[in-house]
Parts: sequence; C-alpha cells; structure tokens
Amino acid sequence: MELTTALFYAALGLLALLALGALFSPVRWGLKLVVNGCFGVIGLTIAGVFGSLAGLTITINWLSIALTALLGVPGLFLTLLLQILW
Repeated sequence: MELTTALFYAALGLLALLALGALFSPVRWGLKLVVNGCFGVIGLTIAGVFGSLAGLTITINWLSIALTALLGVPGLFLTLLLQILW
C-alpha cells in the first residue's frame, strides 16, 4: 500500500471516529447537526484532495456539498458510493 493511500484511509478513519464521538455526546440536536455537517464538508474536502492521489476522484459540486452538509459523514459516504457506482 502506498503512503498516500495509507494517509487517506487514516484521515478518513480519524474523521469517522471524531464524528462518532460528536454523535454520542449529550448535545442538542441542532448543534449535533451542525457539527456533523462540518465534519461532512471537511471530509468532502479531504476526500477531494487526497482521493485523487489514491485514484478516487470525487466531483465537488452543489449537490455533493449539500448532501454532505445535510447528512454529515453518512452523506460523504453516500457521495463516495454514488461516485464509484455512477
């Protein structure tokens, strides 16, 4: 495995752990959605930058930004899945 691929997976794993920690902490729903949306947009940016190094190109457009901002990390995974399948 190349170093860039390992760094990409490590960053996604860390992002997932941070998102899970944010989901299970006792905060209000509105703040939870904002934090989850921020993690999703940060993850989309990381996936866009480092994904090209690993051979996974993701199109960053209004739909992918809205999907990840609304759903957070699950929206990021849905965007990645749609990019792979489409």
